[in-house]
Parts: sequence; C-alpha cells; structure tokens
Amino acid sequence: MTRMCRLKFALFIMSFVSLPPSIPLNAHEDGLGNYTARAYPLKEVSPPKIDGILNDEAWKKASPVSGFVWKDFPEKVASEETVCYIVYDRYHLYVGFRCYDSEPENIVNRISRRGNAFDSDVISFFIDPYHDHRTGYKFVCTPGGVKDDNYRYDDSKADSSWEGVWWAEGNIDDLGWTAEFKIPFSNFRFTDTEKQVWGINFERFIRRKRETDAWKPLGSDGGYWTRMSALGHLIGLEGIQSSEHVEVYPYFMGGTTESQGKGVKGRSDLGIDFQYRLTNQFRLSSMVNPDFAQVEADQLEINLTRFPTRFAEKRPFFIEGNSIFATPLELYYSRRIGNRGDILWGTNVTGKVGNYTLGFISSQTGDWNYFGLQDETETKERALFTILRTKRDILEKSNIGILYAGKEMMDENQRVLGLDANVEVGENAFFIGQIAQSWNALSKLEPARAYLLTFTRKTDRFNTEVSMDRMEPEFSANQTGFLQKELYRGWQGIGTKLEYTPRPSVLGLEKLFIGTQGHLFQGLYTDDYFLDLALKNPNLKISPFFDPDILLWSNIMWVQMRFRESVLEQFGVMFSYSKESELTDFFWAKTGSIFLRTDTAKRIFTTLQLNMGDFYNFSQKYVGKQSGFNLSGTLRPKNNLTFELTTGYAQTSNPDGETDGKFLANSFRVTYLLTRDLFCRLFAQALWNRMYYDQREISLKYLISFLVGWEYSPKSHFFIAYNEDWDTSADRLRFSDRVIVAKISYLWNL
Repeated sequence: MTRMCRLKFALFIMSFVSLPPSIPLNAHEDGLGNYTARAYPLKEVSPPKIDGILNDEAWKKASPVSGFVWKDFPEKVASEETVCYIVYDRYHLYVGFRCYDSEPENIVNRISRRGNAFDSDVISFFIDPYHDHRTGYKFVCTPGGVKDDNYRYDDSKADSSWEGVWWAEGNIDDLGWTAEFKIPFSNFRFTDTEKQVWGINFERFIRRKRETDAWKPLGSDGGYWTRMSALGHLIGLEGIQSSEHVEVYPYFMGGTTESQGKGVKGRSDLGIDFQYRLTNQFRLSSMVNPDFAQVEADQLEINLTRFPTRFAEKRPFFIEGNSIFATPLELYYSRRIGNRGDILWGTNVTGKVGNYTLGFISSQTGDWNYFGLQDETETKERALFTILRTKRDILEKSNIGILYAGKEMMDENQRVLGLDANVEVGENAFFIGQIAQSWNALSKLEPARAYLLTFTRKTDRFNTEVSMDRMEPEFSANQTGFLQKELYRGWQGIGTKLEYTPRPSVLGLEKLFIGTQGHLFQGLYTDDYFLDLALKNPNLKISPFFDPDILLWSNIMWVQMRFRESVLEQFGVMFSYSKESELTDFFWAKTGSIFLRTDTAKRIFTTLQLNMGDFYNFSQKYVGKQSGFNLSGTLRPKNNLTFELTTGYAQTSNPDGETDGKFLANSFRVTYLLTRDLFCRLFAQALWNRMYYDQREISLKYLISFLVGWEYSPKSHFFIAYNEDWDTSADRLRFSDRVIVAKISYLWNL
C-alpha cells in the first residue's frame, strides 16, 4: 500500500470514528408498548427441572403470556392456544410452553439430530439481549426435545452455524404438548446494567397444518421474516450475569489410514480450543491444531459451471461470530483458511461496545506433524491470514462497516479492503452498498475495485429491488473470499427484481409467488484474459461476432406455489431468456425448470426438479444444450429412523445435437437415532461422468461412510468413523484410500 493510500485510509478511518451516534434504541416514545412479557426471579423457589413437564412450583409463579395469532394473517386467531412462562435465576433463563392441541394424536414428532427440528411441530422464541433492535438469538424445541438455534444480525438475517450451550425437553400429553428451556446467560452478549430490558417474541409452527403462529404479529407491511426491530419486550430481569468465563475444548484423535501405493499408516492427533469471556460483550477464542477433522466428507454433486462449489462452514472456531465478518461481497470465506495446509494456531476476538461491533481473526497454516505420522510427501501451504472487522450502528436500524482480509505468504500475498453500508429507510426499505479494493502480488495486478449498490423494498405483498454493480477485471479476492469471477474478467451492469406474493384462498394455497428479475450488463476484459485463454487453448478461435463493448442482458421469470394441508407442498416453474457473449460465441440462451415437493410432514415424501436449456460448455468453448433432473425421496418408517435416496442426472450435447457428456450422481443415507444424542449413519455415494468428445469414461468415484456419534455432554462428542473411496485410473476402477478414526472432545468450563 503506497504512502498516499495509507494517508487516505487514515483520514477515512478518522471520519468513520467521528460519525454521529445512532439513536438510542432502548428509548421508546410511548413506553414499551402492549407486547410486554415479565420474567419472574427465582429467589425463594427452586429452578424447574428440565424434563418437559410443567409441574414445577417455579412455573406457577410466572406470569402467563398468550394471545397468539397467525404470523402471516395477523387478523386471524391461532387455531390452537399457546401459553408461555418465563422465570430466571442469576445465571440462567428458563422458558416454558404449554401448546394445546385438539388432536394430540396427530402431533408431528420426528426424532432427529440437532438442527433438524422443523421436520416436526416446533415452539420457538427470539430474544434480543443487547436490546439494540438489530441482533438476537432464536431457540427452537420440538415435542421430542430436538433442538435448533441461530444467531440474528442486521435485523432479519440469520446465522444458522451458531450453536449455543443450553438444554430443552418436550413432552406430549392429552392436552397437546409442553416444552421447557434452560439457557445460560453465558450464551449472550448484553449490557452490564443492573436492570435489563430485552426484546422477545414467541412463535409456534403446527407442522400438519403448516400454520405459523406468533405472539407479536409482524403487521401487514412487515414481510415474512421475523425482525429484531419488531420484537416485544421482556422486563423484570435484574442482577443477572454470565456464569462461565473460560471454556477449554481439548480433543484427541487416533486411527489408521490406507492409501493406494502407500500402505497402512497410523494416524494420531491432538489439539485444543480455548475461549475466554473478557466482558459480557467480548469473547476471545484461541486454538492450537484445532478440532477440524471431518468425520464425513463434503457431498459430491453435479456441477456444470466453471466455478467451484461453495461448501458451508462447519468448524467450531470459525463459526463463533462468523456473521460479524459478513459483507454484501463475500470478501472473507472462512473455508479458505486451511484448505491447502494444516491450521497451526488461530485467534478470534469478537464483541460489541456501544455502537461498535468489532472482530479480529489471525491464523497460521503450515504442516502440523506432532507425532511424525503424517505424509511427509504432501505439500502444505504456509500462510498467515488476518481478518479485521469494524461495524458501527447509525440511525435507528442501519450500520456502516470496514473489512480487511489479508493472506501473506513468502512469494504470494493478497489484501482486500472493503467499506459496506446497510441503511434502512422507514420500516421495509433498504440501501445496501459496498466498495472494495484488492492488491494481489502474485498476479502482479494493479489495485482494482468492486462496487455494489442495491435498493430493496419488502412488504407482505410486493418485493422490489434495483441494483448496480461493477467488478473490475483485475479485482481478485478468492484467496480470502468467495466470488464467482474469473481472473482478468469483470462486468458492470444494472439489475431489477419484482415479486408479487398474494394470498389466494383457493385450492389450499398458502402463498403464491410471481416474479421477474432482469440484468443489463457489459463485460470487462483485459489483454491478459485473452492471452491466458490462448495459452491454455492453442486452437481457440475467437468469434467474429465477439464485441467486448456489447450490452448483454438476462431475464428470469418464475411462479411458485406453496400449499397448506395438501399432498403437494410446493410447486414452481422458472423460465429464463438471455443474450450472452463468450470469446467463441455470441448467442441467445433459453432455460426452463420445474420443481415440486410433496408434503414433508408425511412419513414418505419426495422432491423432483426437471431442467433443460442452453448453456456454454466452458471446457469445449461452444454453446450446447443441457437437460437433467434431480429426484430425492425420504422414508421415515419410525420417528427415529430415516432413509434418504437421491439421484441426479444431466446430459449435455454439442451444437450439432450430438451427446457429448453424461453425468450421474446417486447417494443413499440411513440415519438411526438411539436417542437424540446417540446416532449411527451409513452413507454411500457414486458420481459417474462420461465425456463423449474424448471417447472414453473419464471419471467414476464412489464413497462409503459409516459414522457413530455421541454427544455425551453439551458440545462434547465422541465419534467413530469409517470412510472409503474409489476412483478411476487408466479407465479402471481402483481403490483410493480408507480411513478408520476415533475422536473424542470435551467442553470444560472454568
């Protein structure tokens, strides 16, 4: 970064820090409103036993909360009554629910692993402990005690990777079902004041009716997603504090591996994660050779695009506070860290002070070989990753932020700096924008920028959006982020989106979506892009119709229907028409697809998607046709046993209509839960590809995996896993590798 750039950046930071303060959100012009719940302090009464039965003395002291209505039809009273109770002690919040049901024998109660709660009836509640009307948490429980949770940020966005430490149980009886929650205050970030006012709301989902009820309705213009700025209020909390300040998470793993040509080798590893609560608002996490061993590989899938598949983050260290680093352009994608080397250590600090949300990540990758049992011939990338994030609340429900993401190596580095803003205008209009600049030493690229500005208005009936974006060809962020962009190629354009969502009360329709989305854009190229393609494709012939300055466009139209209490749960049709340009072709492309899903509340349900149309075959540099389908079926003979079968097929053809490729992916999964915390799973998958222009089968892979998992204590696990995969070599199927591993981890609170 040049001296002038550093000076400009310093001046910008000074102006950012000196922004006017946001409006204090815990000040309400007309008090706390009609939707106020009170928590009862357990000073002379014992805390409730978390067994799913509301027979404890503590619940009799609580003030009941009721009066639920339909979430998307606030004028309709809920078909079944729901009553909530809230009590607390110094370190825990307790919430109880009585969910009345006129047909208790029809309550849907599937036993599944944590995170799959919505296959059943569920009760849930949202809380905003910091009471900034922007952030919060959601907690979910089913009649069988299956749990789910997520972190909420930017008013309505959800981070489902967040996982708290808490307890819940459910129970079905003659009146319906009940649920009890016990949640340590250590899960939350909240102010240090003696008396607390938090945001809160309750929701109930009746699975067989596909009816969602809420205590505080969203309103006719609130859209469908629950917003932290639209919660009711929880009062009565006094003298609360976090319990544990230190969490230590050691793990040990041992087993054997067998690879083609390398024989059988021992495999052992150990590591530790450490978390310290600096204050109620700030947490420090550190790790040494962290617990990132995957007991199940990422699932293979058919991908006909030129871009890699994006996989979700599942590693505990990066999940903590991950949403703080989210920006409109994904400049930070945590799975870039450690994808080509072992993670030796890392540090993560996240929190909020006043109007500022702060985040810092530093991690070193390299070759960890503590026991000397790893493969010494495998090259491991040595790199230092540094991520810095500052976000400041402004106005009532808006924010502006800065993100820096850097990767440093001996002969390579990439640095990206971005400024983003999320400004809410009124109740349901938003401006979202970002400007970013990248420096990349490896590619000798000049600093380049990316721009994005979007205006969105969401209501109960209409969603509208106008966007403008520009991605300069030299902009590069994929060493630390995830962008579907080729090097030396960019674009600039403007887009529009309009969606109408009426509520027709015919044919059992719950909701109807009718929409269209268009994009008018122009490609941006550098001389290096043409040179690079020519070097990789010596026989490449540029089309005489190719014009880098031509205006291109695409348009998508769709109709989607969701049904209530019907055999068919969802049905949709999509059609797109576009004018596109590549170096070898200028063409008009048409694609279409049909999607349907049957009632997922039943013991047997299926999903089918059909698609066909034009596509650009990037490997062969011509425009061809593609068609295919994805079919999946699920069978639940028992509430704790699930069979899943998925088949995906795609076929491509060249401009002459001759088949040039076939792709087939099959997977089969069986999951059996002895309890909610003890399960076993068998998974098998095969992926077959054949390219006819090579006159040979080029790829066949299959994977089989067996896993036994036990969460014997919150966030403490024991796994035994067996993985084996085969692939093709010289047109022959051959064994690739086999892994047998046992892993134990333990959460130790101090």
